[in-house]
Amino acid sequence: MKKHQLSLAFSFITATICFSLISSIVKAQVIRIDEPITKPVDKKLSKKEADTAVFTSVEELPEFPGGYQKLLPFINKNLNKSKTEKTGRIIITFVVEKDGSLSDLRAIGRIFDQEAANEAIRVLKLSPKWNPGKQNGKPVRVQYTVPIVFS
Repeated sequence: MKKHQLSLAFSFITATICFSLISSIVKAQVIRIDEPITKPVDKKLSKKEADTAVFTSVEELPEFPGGYQKLLPFINKNLNKSKTEKTGRIIITFVVEKDGSLSDLRAIGRIFDQEAANEAIRVLKLSPKWNPGKQNGKPVRVQYTVPIVFS
């Protein structure tokens, strides 16, 4: 009887210790998503820096004429999918300039086929001028990313 009580007490203590260790580990892994990872720098840019700076986040995003719903048909109409027999997704990043033109087009990430990447870049170069992104009401250069699917 006494052994049974000791065994139960030992089991209870062991379970309590394990539970407290697990809960402390879980607490250490909690990540708050409502706080920014980096604090924005409240710095005024010089005129030269402002002219050449490429923004990744702006008050008003750049937009293809007619919006994203017009971009998809434009890409599908001009994309020569016979350039590759493979299927996959190519991610193209580029800068929308202040005048709406596109520059610095390149494929990023895992490129399943270089011909497909070249074709995706070719199609985006054909696009008309975009509506530029704006910060404080003024057009700025903005980094933009578009995924293009080959299927």
